[in-house]
Amino acid sequence: EWERDLNLPIYMIWNPGKENFEEVLKSIIKKCFLVYDSLKNLKISNPKQKISLWSFNLAPTYMPFVLPFICETEQEEAAQIEQRRIFHKAFVLEDRPLLRSYLSRELCAAQLSSFEGKIGSIHLRCLGKKQIGEDSVRETVRGQYYYYHYLQDGEQDNGWGCAYRSLQTLTSWYICQGFSMQTVPKIKEIQEALVEVKDKPRSFIGSKEWIGALEVMLCLNHFLKVESKILRIGSGAAIASSYSMLLSHFRNQGTPIMIGGAAYAYTICLLYTSDAADDTPCVDLGGRR
Repeated sequence: EWERDLNLPIYMIWNPGKENFEEVLKSIIKKCFLVYDSLKNLKISNPKQKISLWSFNLAPTYMPFVLPFICETEQEEAAQIEQRRIFHKAFVLEDRPLLRSYLSRELCAAQLSSFEGKIGSIHLRCLGKKQIGEDSVRETVRGQYYYYHYLQDGEQDNGWGCAYRSLQTLTSWYICQGFSMQTVPKIKEIQEALVEVKDKPRSFIGSKEWIGALEVMLCLNHFLKVESKILRIGSGAAIASSYSMLLSHFRNQGTPIMIGGAAYAYTICLLYTSDAADDTPCVDLGGRR
């Protein structure tokens, strides 16, 4: 056995007018012991193995939350599932990725740099523009994502790249929620993936051929190992019959939805419906074409 010194910073918020300092101090001490107990479960194979301290901004305070990990590769990250489970239980965290290394303040900057110049969660700009009545139902994407559209990143995809851009928008959501360490694939990489899964011939690479919902589903599985569902709707007018399913999707899954029809593709980020007789239900589309 060996010993190692580890300086672990602990941050706290104290409101003197509402909180007793002794109680706050007790919670800090409890946090220290929880972290110490988790350290005992770290599987360190040799004394030179590096222990990294990563800080996470967690709700509701979003103060830096510092935890020790030994993983520096995706393989080591997977091996730390039990340690992350201990932290989630100890600190009563949501059952979703929150403590993966690439979501830490120290490492996420490199991940987020790929979104430079992109608009984040564009549907939020629509929320204040529509009057919502008492009988209305509104659901939105849950979590951050980035808006991809024609002519970004030097691509000349005007008129044919809409579904590629919808796929990129969906992929950004999975990255932002911590479900993947992948980067958002470029159009050529999407085409190469479709050739690799034997959906397209090699001549497809570098072409200006558009893709649809099936190709988006194949790529989500290829890049992210995500399974998708295709809902077939006969016409635009018939989409009203699927509102309840779409509402359920936003409430329970929370991802943006790719929708394609004829030669166009859109990304649904905000769903608004009303039962009022004089109000036609509608879908607000963020990230059109």
